[in-house]
Amino acid sequence: MQEAPILFSHDAFLKFVLKHETEARSFFKGALPENIAREIDFQSLRLTDSSYVDETLRQSFSDLVYIADGKEETKFKLMLIVEHKSKLKAGYEKFQLNGYFYLAGRIELKKKLSERRIPILLMVANGIKNVRLAPIWKLFGENAENFKAGIPDFECTVMDFSAFDDDKINHLFDSFKVRAMIRVMRDYKQKVALLKSIDLAFTDLLAHSDQKHETDFIYALFNYVISTADIEINDIDNTIEKYSIINFDNMTLAEKLLKKGKHEGMQQGMQQGMQQGMQKGMQQGMQKGEILGMYKIALRMIKNDHSNAIIEDLTGLHPFQIEKLRKLFAIHGEETTKHLNKLID
Repeated sequence: MQEAPILFSHDAFLKFVLKHETEARSFFKGALPENIAREIDFQSLRLTDSSYVDETLRQSFSDLVYIADGKEETKFKLMLIVEHKSKLKAGYEKFQLNGYFYLAGRIELKKKLSERRIPILLMVANGIKNVRLAPIWKLFGENAENFKAGIPDFECTVMDFSAFDDDKINHLFDSFKVRAMIRVMRDYKQKVALLKSIDLAFTDLLAHSDQKHETDFIYALFNYVISTADIEINDIDNTIEKYSIINFDNMTLAEKLLKKGKHEGMQQGMQQGMQQGMQKGMQQGMQKGEILGMYKIALRMIKNDHSNAIIEDLTGLHPFQIEKLRKLFAIHGEETTKHLNKLID
């Protein structure tokens, strides 16, 4: 059985930040090896709708694809592809990335030579210390080492968040949102370090921007932290109070995200599972409860006129699920919460 979905995954937070070209430029400038970065005209960087994930890879990859040009003297075109991992299985990453590169390259090779873009893969890893990608031959057992000369392998660029201390982050990345993203994704398993990173994020934000203009980012940051980290609600409340973070009309961050969203969903799921009297039933109930929690958050955002794109980014719900929720709201209005089970039964 698949793990129950969380409110805002590592992938979703990474995508939320990097879908903005200003943040993507800052990220690539600091993340790519210097010998690659110095050849790129970052002002030409654009996020595309292209995806090279086919159905066989969709469960493993959720790509972000950008295009960029080389500097005037180089005259080449690039495709920058970001793939995120928070867990590693020895050998599988290279095998998957190799297949991924093949899909992207095959599409480009169908174009005229002058129109082809060079695919550049960047694997981003968080929650993993000292990332080392195992060779592909490892997939076939230790005896395969004797035959590794006949098993293709390749190198790719890996950005290991655990290798970036605060000084390095400040030096390499000029976007405060990218700096905040890297810090909290790096520290999400370490409560003390995470709270420090949240504190740095808001110190940074207030020094470079007006928080009234960054409501979506603040929401995304807290959503990610609450969804992935083992953190107490009081810790979030203290940060909100310390920095006088505005109380958005559509959310009270700690209360609504944790108490009303994830917490209610988990409690309902556990209750349903225990009633079934089986471990399998409890897991299914918990999954259903998590989904219900996401629908509750999405419903509050619909009431406050948020777009489908923002709701999708911040809850992980599919566009057709959001549309079904909108139709339910159009029928039942303020009574919609009582009918949410219709969407998941």
